This record gives sequence, C-alpha cells and structure tokens, in this order.
Amino acid sequence: MKKTGIVLVGTLILLTGCFDIEMGMKLEKNLSGTFGMSMTIDMEPMILTMASIQKSFSGEEGPPTEAELAEMREEMMSDMDADEELTGEELRRDMETDLPEGFELISADAERSGLATSFNFLVSFPHIDRLGELELSQPGDEPAGGAAGEMDFDSISNPLQGLELIDEGETYLLVSDAPNPVEDLGEQENMMFDMEEMFDNLFGNLRVAFTIEVPGEIVEHNATRVEGEKLIWEFTPETLKKGVGTDIDQIRVRFRK
Repeated sequence: MKKTGIVLVGTLILLTGCFDIEMGMKLEKNLSGTFGMSMTIDMEPMILTMASIQKSFSGEEGPPTEAELAEMREEMMSDMDADEELTGEELRRDMETDLPEGFELISADAERSGLATSFNFLVSFPHIDRLGELELSQPGDEPAGGAAGEMDFDSISNPLQGLELIDEGETYLLVSDAPNPVEDLGEQENMMFDMEEMFDNLFGNLRVAFTIEVPGEIVEHNATRVEGEKLIWEFTPETLKKGVGTDIDQIRVRFRK
C-alpha cells in the first residue's frame, strides 16, 4: 500500500492482524529534540479470520479448509502486490518534501516481507511547541468512515496533537494523550461487526509503546517502566481497553528545568 505525504498510518484496514507500534521522543535542554516511530502491520494472522468470514457469507458451515486458507493468502498477497509498494527511498523522499520548516529527517526506512509491512523514521524538531505540526498522514487522506471495512486511527496518525509542555516555574510538566487505537475504534461509525468481535480480531496482538527522555531531573511520572534515562509507557490490548476515559489515557512527566 503506497501513500504519498509523510507516512502510511492515516487509514488502516479494519481487519488488520498484528500491530506493533513504537514512538519515542528525546527532549534537549533548549526544548528542541527528536521524534521517531516504528510500526509493523502483519496481515498473516488474519488469513483464518478472513477465510472464515468469506465462507460464512457464502452460506457454508464449518472452518475453512487448508485449500481455502491457501486461496485466501494468495488473494491477500495479490491485493497487496496490486498496490505500489512503499520503499525506503520513497519514504525518505516524501518525508523530506513534506516535513514542516525547521524539521530535519535523520533516517527513514520501509520494507515488506510476505503480508507484513514495516517502516520507521526519526526526525529532529526545532522546539517542542511545534511538534503538533508533524502529521503522520497525508493531508488529502479521506476519513475512513465513508468506506465500509476501513477505519481512521487518529491517535496513531496524529499522536502529538494533544502534547503540551506546561511551564511551572522551577519545573516543566509534559502531558500528552496516550496513543490508543482501541479508543479510536469506539468512536467509529457504521461498524460492520460487533465491538467485542472487532476488538479480538483487530487488537489481539497489539503492542503500543511510547518512550520519552527529558533533560532535567524527573520529579514524577506515570510511566509503566524505566530503562536508564528512558521513561516507557507500554500498552497491551487489555490495558488500552481499560484505559479509555481513565488516568491511564494520559502520559505525564514532571521534570526540573
């Protein structure tokens, strides 16, 4: 699947199998810094689900046969091959073209293996107040509500829109909405399947992580774990599901100037 613009996370297929998403920000003393993201979308786990749905729609009963599973995999591979494949060179070129003024591309790469598509990038930003200008979806992308079977994961395509740095005098308070595709799911209209069924199909293997490094002494935080200088918020399908509308829905760190 090829997208021009910055990257291909604006609109994702409803029955995507496995998400693995990592985002990270490192903030410098002058409030400039870097932001990076890596993401893998693997359709392989969805072969059984898609073949089962197709068989059910045809009125047949029972689980898919090995031949039907092989046919579904071939069909899914064919659909992916029909689109232009996003390459690392294309990703780097498009990002360099579309980055806001003052942002610089440090690295970017993309690859596909079978039914899995992966990409990653790292950019520098001039000031944290401008991070909201970094959009991870093409401005011309249409919202997914108009097409059955597609969804718009806004918390992934625009993960920095809710980020805010509050000057408290001797300290800064950095707050941001946690990236939560489960919450995005609950906001979609014209859903094709039951919510619980969709959650199991779509997010059974979901992993979302956000890391932050700040320049000053950390006073408090709500990260799930710490590795050296890195604060790490790591979410599983169940914690994301429970976190909607709760304190877990927000990333927070207070640090000294």
